[in-house]
Amino acid sequence: WGKFDILAHLTYPLRYINGIAKLNVDISQYNEIISESFRLLIQNGKGIEINTSGLRQPYGLTFPTLEYVKLFKELGGEIISIGSDAHCADDLGKGIIDGIKLAEAGGFKYISYFKNRKPEFIVIKQDEAYSKAALDEIIETNTKASLDLQKDSLFRVTVVDFSDQRFMIMHSHHII
Repeated sequence: WGKFDILAHLTYPLRYINGIAKLNVDISQYNEIISESFRLLIQNGKGIEINTSGLRQPYGLTFPTLEYVKLFKELGGEIISIGSDAHCADDLGKGIIDGIKLAEAGGFKYISYFKNRKPEFIVIKQDEAYSKAALDEIIETNTKASLDLQKDSLFRVTVVDFSDQRFMIMHSHHII
């Protein structure tokens, strides 16, 4: 147990149950089980992901929704990441700003990413000056980060999605 950093796709079955089949299932009857799962994650230094793929599907919501993001925070959760779950290039980074806003609405002041399986935290701010500074910081961090052939993949992509612009930073090893 614990050979992971983030629990993702918490409410993913709703993509099919509510989104495709239109059954509108209420999962609140499982809130105690979800709360206990969150407590175990928190006790073990793990986080959850806000997956934005549901925003571009018939479901129309993130996985999980604000209710569960708030619950995770209320129980003491600090580690939250955001992913677009892109299966094609056009979807890279889609909904990331919505995910950041959801994290903020859930009470989070930071979002996280991982470096050598340790969480790194980025302050959530919504002004344009910060966006430029954040992009500069992300570019600098990615530029300085080397590719370790013993533990990294040969190709790394970072997508930064501001409301009016999207940036993709790609690093690859010279042997690709």
